[in-house]
Amino acid sequence: MQPGGRITATGSSAANKPWAQAASLGVQKAGLRNLIQAIDATLAPDGIRAMSLTVNGVLAAGSPFDPAHVANALYEASQTDHDFWSDEVSFNGVH
Repeated sequence: MQPGGRITATGSSAANKPWAQAASLGVQKAGLRNLIQAIDATLAPDGIRAMSLTVNGVLAAGSPFDPAHVANALYEASQTDHDFWSDEVSFNGVH
């Protein structure tokens, strides 16, 4: 990748709030966040940034967590200037 490149992923609140019915999902999302943060720290000096968008709700068409809203939030976060970058962005839905 060249400087200015962006790596994005979607996470979920399952990484933050353990729930027995989705325990493996929580572990996966926590691992993904750790990986993204490690990639960002490693590649930032080369001008390449990585971030995860933590979705704090359940995906559902027509809801504040409509997949289109999540996609827009992910795109917007990926366009953040290097100086204001965050390797994790929280998405609380669109109303």
